[in-house]
Amino acid sequence: SRLRKELAAEEGRSLALRTKNKLGGQRARKTEEEDGGGTAAERHAARAGRRSDLADRCYRHASLGHSRTSSLVQHPVPVLTPAQRAALAAARERAPTLHLTRAERKRHRKLRRAER
Repeated sequence: SRLRKELAAEEGRSLALRTKNKLGGQRARKTEEEDGGGTAAERHAARAGRRSDLADRCYRHASLGHSRTSSLVQHPVPVLTPAQRAALAAARERAPTLHLTRAERKRHRKLRRAER
């Protein structure tokens, strides 16, 4: 489709520009100036605008409204097994875990030893 070709072209431009920037040198600067003109900030803003526009169009194209099979998929209500129900009940009845600091654990250990 046309959108797929535009996406591939934008990715190719992005990869080429990244490679040129990594290589550095005069050739990369000359080609950037020939491409868009203007300052680096203006070129960056233009590229970001094209990317966001392309991303928006991709998301709109991928929505469920364009899907031919989304109406055919049925999502059943999950049913808990008896083991899962028992595990949930046990988790609700169990007292919450009490996390103690190092000093509190030391104090409790001393008290338990003193009780013996």
